[in-house]
Amino acid sequence: MALSEHSYGYDSFVQSFCGAGGKKGAIDSQDLAELEKRRNDSDFAVAFASVMPPRQLKSLLAGLRRAHAIQSANLDRLAKALSTLLGTASRAPGPARISAPYTHRLLENLDTPETGFAIGQLLRYGRFDEPFLRDLAAKTYDYERSQAPGSSYWRNLHPDSQPMCAIPLDERDPMAGVMAALANHPRAAREFLTDGRRDPLEYLTCERFWPGDTEAYLDRAIDIAGL
Repeated sequence: MALSEHSYGYDSFVQSFCGAGGKKGAIDSQDLAELEKRRNDSDFAVAFASVMPPRQLKSLLAGLRRAHAIQSANLDRLAKALSTLLGTASRAPGPARISAPYTHRLLENLDTPETGFAIGQLLRYGRFDEPFLRDLAAKTYDYERSQAPGSSYWRNLHPDSQPMCAIPLDERDPMAGVMAALANHPRAAREFLTDGRRDPLEYLTCERFWPGDTEAYLDRAIDIAGL
């Protein structure tokens, strides 16, 4: 599915959000306002997700965070708009909605600070389709549990072995982003945290290291799940 220039003016969107200006930390205020206006439009959301793939979204957000050339309030506005848009696309009627293949692409390079940051931004605000969110949570969890203690995934999250990166430690934990999303979805949180095959609650509460104050996201997910 492709957006036409006539239907949504997407050509200017691409130039503003993914072109040279976006890489330098510049976001056109009119395009941002347009994104916010259309974030609950399922047709636009599905088309947007099909044209701007996860890799591009993650690169945009991480680039803006590193650039320090954008006011944090505008970055927050963009993150909320994009997260709401993805949630809308996940709940769109019919087979056009984003699903498992999109999840796979969203979680590529999960051991990098840029992906961890972008995951948190893209998940924490939207209202997602519950099967989509549970699948994303399970895939993130399974990936994390498969990583050896000295892997790049854990080095990325541990304060004693931080790679040089402008993104703060507590903003690059993908599991924190997943918990932030589950905290907005009571039934999805309950079903994931009580998964008998994985037993994630024991691991997440007793075994896992949470950088900074990120354990607060887990606490909120547990609370909203009624556990």
